[in-house]
Amino acid sequence: MLQLGSQLDEEQRRSFLQAADRQGDRLRRLIEQLLSVARLESHVEPLTLSPVSVEQVARHVVDELRASAHGHTFDLRFDPSLPLIETDEAKVHQILSNLVENALKYSPPDTRVTIRGARMGDGVVVSVEDEGRGIPEEAQERVFDRFYQVDSSATRSVGGTGLGLYICRKLADLLGGRVWLERSGPEGTVFRLWIPGVPPTGRPVAEAPTPTVAELSR
Repeated sequence: MLQLGSQLDEEQRRSFLQAADRQGDRLRRLIEQLLSVARLESHVEPLTLSPVSVEQVARHVVDELRASAHGHTFDLRFDPSLPLIETDEAKVHQILSNLVENALKYSPPDTRVTIRGARMGDGVVVSVEDEGRGIPEEAQERVFDRFYQVDSSATRSVGGTGLGLYICRKLADLLGGRVWLERSGPEGTVFRLWIPGVPPTGRPVAEAPTPTVAELSR
């Protein structure tokens, strides 16, 4: 390795280190996803409940992913009257992060990702829409299966573990909600997440500290 390093110029060394860093990130992500799957399938994942603004969670997700957006633009359209809901903020964040990451990976650079939020029944529904080429019809029923990846050159080129949407479904179930593929075609793909306004019963719950007025008004 040292001998190889001495034969590389500065640009080549930088490229080599960046590639190694990306591989390290992929490995870390895979380990995190496998641990998450193990907890969810063992039914030992507790809920930490607090009043949550789904719009604020979505904005935090966008802020975190903006650097990897490759020219994508984000359009957030939330009903201003959406209430706070009693749910697990970290798990909502994880679901939305997976959905938005998918939208970025499977749509061309310089296109738009739209995130909408509205009331639906006694809860909140969030839509994540991209302008990609869509998911083949024969694959649409399997996108939430564990380790399933659409077999196409477009999906192989962006990598992935086939666990992201499976984890989304498991987390949504844990929250008492659901996540589904609304539509997919040449004009793009729309995933939706519905979260109830009150927590489900019969789940392991780790109560969060009561937030202050200042925290709720952020």
